[in-house]
Amino acid sequence: EDDATADIVTSIDESAPAKDAGFKVYPNPTASDFTLELKNYDESRRMRVEILDIAGNIVFSDRLPAMQFHHFSLTQQPPGIYIIRVIYNDRANVQRLIKR
Repeated sequence: EDDATADIVTSIDESAPAKDAGFKVYPNPTASDFTLELKNYDESRRMRVEILDIAGNIVFSDRLPAMQFHHFSLTQQPPGIYIIRVIYNDRANVQRLIKR
């Protein structure tokens, strides 16, 4: 494992409690569409949003403007548990989302 990878891993704080994740997703559970609401944001900055299935496969990944609301759809994905990861201000936070 090279130093760059180690730096990335140590900078990710997935131990933060969900209530302090810096964002929320709703409705949860969802039929397909959901909203990601970023709590403290600066629209001049960018954030990375990743959606992973329960096996850890990335089903969506993109850099987006750090706006208060983003809308996503899991229409093409099977029902199950998904991990929503938001990387913003050098922190990565995760929340679980259930698709019915």
